[in-house]
Amino acid sequence: MDEPERVQTPARLAWAAGILLASVILFSLFFFGQRLGSSPAVPATPTPTPTPAPTAAQAPGVHVWNTLFGGECLQPYNSPWDHDFTVVDCATPHAAQLAYRGTVDPTAAFPGEKALAGQINDLCTAPGIIDLAAARDYPHLVMQGSYPITQTQWEENPYYYCFVSSSSGQPLTADIAGPGPTDEPAPSAAPTPAPAG
Repeated sequence: MDEPERVQTPARLAWAAGILLASVILFSLFFFGQRLGSSPAVPATPTPTPTPAPTAAQAPGVHVWNTLFGGECLQPYNSPWDHDFTVVDCATPHAAQLAYRGTVDPTAAFPGEKALAGQINDLCTAPGIIDLAAARDYPHLVMQGSYPITQTQWEENPYYYCFVSSSSGQPLTADIAGPGPTDEPAPSAAPTPAPAG
């Protein structure tokens, strides 16, 4: 006996096409879902680590302000508050020098920006900051300083910086940094009272 011939009806064709289409859609969703699920995770944002304090003057090149040690000659120079400084050999003409980097006491209470601004001139003009014999050829030297202006800076970068330049624009061609103050005064948490008179 021969089998009866199957008749393809439009309803059967529609069902077959629907099942085929559903299978393709499910396969596609599974495939793309697997690819999305296997994508690398978003990397965690690294937490900044404090910059280690320098242990010697920086070599020529561009350096961020808080990586300077003291003694570096700078060309060009705009302000003690610049973010980056270009260090050059002190024998070449240069506009300024970081004559000294002094230390504040980060465990002391932050005295405030105004109090430090009132002390920076005394700190940066203390005997020993500049080598007076080497500076003799530069009659128009100006000392400028920068210092922590926030509690966070006071704790994380406990230094003040003393920059020397010439107000006449005459380039410096020598190292004029001194050995440092003979008796380094530390920035105080409160202004020093005036002597009774």
